[in-house]
Amino acid sequence: MKPTTRKIGHCSSYIDPAIGFNLLGKISSIKGNVKKNGATYPISTVILYNRKTYMPVCITKPNTTGGYKFAGISDQFSAIVIGLDDAMQYNAVIQDNVVPK
Repeated sequence: MKPTTRKIGHCSSYIDPAIGFNLLGKISSIKGNVKKNGATYPISTVILYNRKTYMPVCITKPNTTGGYKFAGISDQFSAIVIGLDDAMQYNAVIQDNVVPK
């Protein structure tokens, strides 16, 4: 199998028709906090997927307080957000049908 590489752009500067960017909708964001047993948990990766195509749109790491944000997304975009534990101690957390606000 041949290795591949992918270039992931910052969501606020990455404009792609697949994420629902258009001149008619409002530009919004998807944000949240990563927690483990109620405490902030910055040792993780958060991936934003397009709900219609199941293609990854953006990948980010939470800040030191566990917060993450995907900015520059149309309010008409529907997404799946997956949180992965980088320490591999917990299973992935999946939120389906997430819409920007």
